[in-house]
Amino acid sequence: MELDKSKIVILALSKWDGEYSSTTFSLAKAFSEKKEVIYIDKPVTWKDYLLSVSKKKKPGAIKNKFFSYTLEYLNDNLIIFYPPATIPINFLPKNFLYKKLKRINEKILFNSLNKCLEKLNWEKFIYLNIFNPFFDHTNHIQPILSIYYTVDNISESAYVKKHGVWLEPDLMKKADVNLATSLMLKKAGEKYSKKIYHLPNAADLQIFNFDNNYDNPKELENISTEIITFVGHLDMRTDIEILKTVLSNHKDKTLLIIGPISLPKEIIQDLRHYKNILFVGAQPIERIPSFLKYSSCTIIPFKCNELTKGIYPLKINEYLAMGLPVVSTYFSEDITNFEHSISLAENPEQFSNLIDWEISNNTSTKISQRIKIAKENTWPKRVSQFWEILKEQ
Repeated sequence: MELDKSKIVILALSKWDGEYSSTTFSLAKAFSEKKEVIYIDKPVTWKDYLLSVSKKKKPGAIKNKFFSYTLEYLNDNLIIFYPPATIPINFLPKNFLYKKLKRINEKILFNSLNKCLEKLNWEKFIYLNIFNPFFDHTNHIQPILSIYYTVDNISESAYVKKHGVWLEPDLMKKADVNLATSLMLKKAGEKYSKKIYHLPNAADLQIFNFDNNYDNPKELENISTEIITFVGHLDMRTDIEILKTVLSNHKDKTLLIIGPISLPKEIIQDLRHYKNILFVGAQPIERIPSFLKYSSCTIIPFKCNELTKGIYPLKINEYLAMGLPVVSTYFSEDITNFEHSISLAENPEQFSNLIDWEISNNTSTKISQRIKIAKENTWPKRVSQFWEILKEQ
């Protein structure tokens, strides 16, 4: 297998310029340091396209065309491929019509991709599907190797689970190699493939660099207290009771929430009643280190359930790369592997107490140790591990 000469085509479920950092785009950037990469941006539907054109959504949010693909070069090696719009079908049940329209969508996507590959004179490439079970490439493109990468428990993922629970196993069976971000996902995937490997998330140390000088973000200019920070999607994975306990017990500190919110309005309104909470919304990944630089402690307040059991969070290595103390729940086997460098709590009160302990016991030695751990968990390291896995095939 000519791995040294191969290029990479990545199919994503997330947009490359989405509201928060993603495994897919982080890996694509790391690959593009030495390889040519096509990143197939999240396929949009006719509905998405028409809503964007009618300006009911943010103008310019969708760069796709209705009938043809478009390309955007982020650098010499990294190309964003915007496929033509597809038919909206997720609302349909699993039946003949769904399967028929799904095959049509696959033709729309992969026929346009083949035209692009021919135009670019790409002949030998590896195809990497990262958690997008809705498009089966078989019978459409001919990669030298096909890989499926699972990054979440699909049966617990809100939008994806409806059809993903039966589509993902089929793709895993067809793939030459399977990858999983967490140990739990790897174990679950072993039911469908013997060739499944653990390839966890990582951090971009060019962005999250403790030694860089960061200006105090304008959002924090009027904050004089110590800051406890959570970076991530505030959604059903988040244990709200932990946040409330932290807010009640740490009135002398500010709880900073960075990221998009997908919780009912009444929950957010309840949190806003606390005077020591600050929401700054989703931020470009390049801005996040500046918030972390002025934080005293970081948290991962996940619930412990079937969804979170399969998570290896991106944020853990980003926090450590900035030398920060971390308090988390015992939500997954992967997070417990960090037990010697972070604090793990079993309940809201213990979680709150450990924040004080981490801040009081922080030292320059601990900061150095955290950064050292993060340096072992970078995207270039993951790329090296990726190629080692493929060489075994």
